[in-house]
Amino acid sequence: MPNTYVYSLLVVAQVIFGINFIASKLILSQFSPTLWSAIRFSISGLVLLSIGLIKYKKSFPKIDFKYISHIFIYSILGITICQIAFLQGLKLTTAINASILTSLIPIFTLIFAVIMGREQLTPYSLIGFTLSLIGCLVIRKFENVSFENTTFLGDFFVLLSVISTALFFASAQNFMKKNDHFWVSTFMFFSGAIQLIVINHFIVENRFPTEFNLSLSLSIFHAIFLSTLLTYFLNNWALAKISGGKVSLFIYLQPLVTTIFSLIILDEKITWRLFSASLLIMIGFITALKK
Repeated sequence: MPNTYVYSLLVVAQVIFGINFIASKLILSQFSPTLWSAIRFSISGLVLLSIGLIKYKKSFPKIDFKYISHIFIYSILGITICQIAFLQGLKLTTAINASILTSLIPIFTLIFAVIMGREQLTPYSLIGFTLSLIGCLVIRKFENVSFENTTFLGDFFVLLSVISTALFFASAQNFMKKNDHFWVSTFMFFSGAIQLIVINHFIVENRFPTEFNLSLSLSIFHAIFLSTLLTYFLNNWALAKISGGKVSLFIYLQPLVTTIFSLIILDEKITWRLFSASLLIMIGFITALKK
């Protein structure tokens, strides 16, 4: 299958992720973070299981200790630590600190993949990742970042989420290639949901909305069926086709997506800073995708 097709679907995933920031903000004003994450992945797992038992029974995997252990580890890295650490970190640090730190996911992924021998550090990848990172930092106004004692714990949790996500991207590729990505996604969701439910049991705060309006209902639908089911499935599917470094590179498109929506919805104007940063991201992005 041509890589351009894989790249196109990963771009779609980033657009969905970009919209998800708006939906998640509304949802988390009504739900406590860990409770919502547990509900989100439980429902997603049940939906995938229902589809799988109807349509993909023939490809049902052989469940043994090796398979389960991989699912458990990847769900810890790609779901549990990623979700809890980021949401808790976001509560304790600033939005700008969190956005700057999450920009490091592709860089960490590339470093881990090279250390694990999964990828080679080529001039194209080094230049491309660096240019995209600089563009991402510029567009997110890196000069406003402030790492102080008051945000230290939050910054630590966000960085933990970044490292966990990068480790997942760097290490899961071989497993995705050898196993059906549909069932891998299904069992990862269930494993992550169980872990989140157990952790949520020990958390005192459990906020749940008293009523559901249209905005909240649409946000929940988007968060579960699009930004969870579709995007995680696309990422796992892409990991079976291309390297983890290239999959993580698409994260650099998220600030561009957010910027485009800001221009359209909030009627913001294009500035030289915005134009330069966007150009750096795209040049770096295209360069890094070269073989």
